This record gives sequence, structure tokens and C-alpha cells, in this order.
Amino acid sequence: MLRQRQTNRPSAPAKPAVQPASKPQKQVLSKETFIKAVEKRAHEIYLSRGNNPGSALGDWLQAEKDTKAKFDIKE
Repeated sequence: MLRQRQTNRPSAPAKPAVQPASKPQKQVLSKETFIKAVEKRAHEIYLSRGNNPGSALGDWLQAEKDTKAKFDIKE
């Protein structure tokens, strides 16, 4: 019978049974989803102004600001 040769190599550390809690992941928002949310919010702003034309750019910019705040987007 052949004997197996023993080595004095350290064994690899065992993985912990419980993984440490990871930080919560931010919600990933696609560009398309973001734009649709802005469109919806801009329309809500338009309606809240009584459907009066002439402030589309202002409505859009406010909607972008509101949507970024809602989804915690910092840019």
C-alpha cells in the first residue's frame, strides 16, 4: 500500500455560514422609464395649471426635478 504524503500547507479559510448584510441597492432606472415618469409628471403639472398652454418647458423642467427627487437621482 502506498501512503499519501502529508503536507503542512494551511487550509483555505472556510466561508462564513452567514453572509454579512450588504448595503441596499439603489433602484436602477432606465432612461426610457425615467422619461415616461417625467412625461407623466409634466402632464400632471399642465393639468394642475388649468390646461393653459405656453409653459411646456417650465412644466418639463419641474417634472424632471420632481422625478429626480422621487427616485433619489443626484445629477
